[in-house]
Amino acid sequence: FVVVNENDPIQVEKTDGYDLVIPFGRRDSEFYFEKFTENNCVGIIYNEVEALSKLTGDYNFTNLCAATSLGLYFGIDFNLIKKAIEEYTPTNMRSQIVKKGDKTLVLDTYNANPSSMKVSLENFNDFIGTKTIIIGDMLELGEESVTEHSQILELAKSLSFDEIITVGPHFKEVNVSGVAFLTTQDLIHYLTENEIHSQNILLKASRGIALEKALEFIK
Repeated sequence: FVVVNENDPIQVEKTDGYDLVIPFGRRDSEFYFEKFTENNCVGIIYNEVEALSKLTGDYNFTNLCAATSLGLYFGIDFNLIKKAIEEYTPTNMRSQIVKKGDKTLVLDTYNANPSSMKVSLENFNDFIGTKTIIIGDMLELGEESVTEHSQILELAKSLSFDEIITVGPHFKEVNVSGVAFLTTQDLIHYLTENEIHSQNILLKASRGIALEKALEFIK
């Protein structure tokens, strides 16, 4: 079986002629869902019934749709799917929302590449209130590394963030006039002496940066 997002022309092209296709995405697809957000979390609506996840990011809407389509295809009642969506609490550092006092933190440190960094920043930009981003290096980009890190930094500067902090040698190379740390340990030392006052804080980096280690030092 192949679950296909019919809003993605590449997926449609690559699965043309397949017999066992589970299509979703368009109004004329076998399965169609609407999106809604609440408290920075994304949810789906199916047949006028809402299911709100604990995941942030519009990109997770597609994941919810794909998983729900698979369940519906095999006869799982949507009320059971809704229960599963609403009860799932991410603990794997993927789009994970963490509350610390009056602060909302988005922990997204399992992996990072230019495309995931871009959508993560754009999603975080829509959060209400003051916002600080702590972004770490995107690893294994080879000769494109300088260009890709420069572009992400410029994107970050163009959005409505109150503070931008970078971690890692690749970002430090391009973030010559901002707050830049070579390692997560350097960031931790900074955090022990400096409080981040923003209401919302994003942590996003490749796995090798281990940016999640800084979480407990954010006051």
